[in-house]
Parts: sequence; C-alpha cells; structure tokens
Amino acid sequence: MSMGLSMIHVGRVMKKLNPDVVLIVGDRYEIVPVALSATSMNIPVAHIQGGEISGTIDEVYRHVITKLSHIHFPSTDKSKIVIELLGEEQKNIFNVGCPAIDYIKKIHIHKKENLRSLAGLKNLKTDEYILFLQHPVTTEKNSYSQMTNSLEALQEFGKDVVLIYPNPDPGSKKMLQAIRDVGSKYKRKFVVKNKYKNIDFESFINLLYHSNCLVGNSSCGIREAYTLKKHVIDIGTRQNNRERSSNVINVSYDKDSILESLNYIESISKEFPKVDQIYGSGDASKKIVKVLEDIPLNNIINKRLKY
Repeated sequence: MSMGLSMIHVGRVMKKLNPDVVLIVGDRYEIVPVALSATSMNIPVAHIQGGEISGTIDEVYRHVITKLSHIHFPSTDKSKIVIELLGEEQKNIFNVGCPAIDYIKKIHIHKKENLRSLAGLKNLKTDEYILFLQHPVTTEKNSYSQMTNSLEALQEFGKDVVLIYPNPDPGSKKMLQAIRDVGSKYKRKFVVKNKYKNIDFESFINLLYHSNCLVGNSSCGIREAYTLKKHVIDIGTRQNNRERSSNVINVSYDKDSILESLNYIESISKEFPKVDQIYGSGDASKKIVKVLEDIPLNNIINKRLKY
C-alpha cells in the first residue's frame, strides 16, 4: 500500500517539477516507486549505491532500481562490475564511493561529556555503552527470537546499552515485543539504558563515535563505522554478502556466538585494524556533481543493454 500511494504522489510531483534528471539513493522498497515513476515518464534516473550484494530482499529491490536507472553511481569497484553484469552500459557507470562518508567527515564530533547537548540526547543515562541497532530481515520469520538472543547476550555481557529501535519492516512488531519482554524480565537490571525511535544523524554519529562498539545488523556498521574506527558485531544475514572491512565480525543469531564476539572485542578494544577504504575517502558528492554537469542527457533514456 505504501509503495502504491507513493507512486501516485511521486508521479504528480514529477509532472509538476518536470526535472531534467531524478537522483535517488539506496535499495529500500520506498525508492522503487520513485524510479518506476521517473522511468515511465521518460525522465532519466541517476542511482547511487547500486550493484551491491547483500542477500536479502533489499538486494532484489536494488537490482530492480538499477534496471530502471540510466546513470549509475556505485560505491565500490565490485559493485561497478555487478552493474555491468546486469547489462548496463559501461560508459554510464561511475564508481564514486559512498556519499555517507562525505557527510560523516563534515560532522563535528563533540566531546563525550557534551553528548547530552546534542538533539535528542538530553536524557542519555550512561557514558560507557554499546550501541545496538538490529532490524528485521523480511525473508526470515523468527525476528522475535533473533532480537531476544541479541538482548540476552548483551544482558549477560553486562555493559550498558543504548538501543535504536528497528525499522518498520515486516517483523518489527515482534522485535518490539521482544524488547518489551526482555526488559520486563530484568526490570531495573536491564542493561538497555536508553531507547530511541528516531535520532538526528549528527547525534547518531556522535553516539557511534563514543560507543565501545556497534552491535546489530545495520548497514552503518558496514559503511560508516570504519570511518569512525569502531569495531562492529554484524549479526545474522541482513548484510551477509556486503563488502566489509576487517573491523567487522559477522556472527549468527546464536546468543553464545554474540557473547563470544563481545568478549573478543573487549579484549582488543584499544586496537583497531588497518582497514581498506572500500567505500571511498569522502569525495563522492563532488564526483557525482561533476558527472551530472557533464553527461549528455538527450538520448540517455534509450538504453542499449549488453547481454
């Protein structure tokens, strides 16, 4: 229903604005109606972060968006190759890196003692914490036990936790119930000291920077965390096949595996591995602007696909 309604309203907006090109980012289902509307209206689509391999339903949406797009801005060399294999013209594929890295490098990192002055963090209850962010995987039906296992591992580990609520994808209601149930089980002894539904990006980046590590399955653990020199425990399959740096440890949904990784990261907390800048060095936006300034749009809507 959300996708259908989005397509109706996006189509109206595009008719009114009549843009020369539509620039979109990512692999979420809500982006599909935007790409579909623009292509159906003969408006060229430029897509950021196509070609990535993750193994979940987002990968399906991502490749659908790629096939609806005309100009491609992948974030890695491997992603560029994937887009070529999907039949897109090489001359319209530009590996620019990830714009999120650009944004992070411009964000002011506050001192830890000033975290509570940031938007939404006034009631932050802890100074030493693990940042926890775990979303449902829409193709898996056991989100309740997945969230429960993660929380039980964190509870046994015993360090304070700042939790960001999961996104609203199918399975999120069961995850929310798991958070409530585990919280009721431990009451005041519950290690989760703060829970946030929505948080300003600058506040989030500062929270991540000052955390002991990031736990969960968010793509920010794959992309942004290495820029901030943070260790990451990536749980489950959501980011299964994404390119990652050596600061990321992937574990199953098993409680003991998560706990073992938490103990390991604590043992090396003062060390950070030398990592490759897989997703670029922070100049993606300039490269994207340059391409859009120079690329001819006259006949780009008529793609010649390679097979």
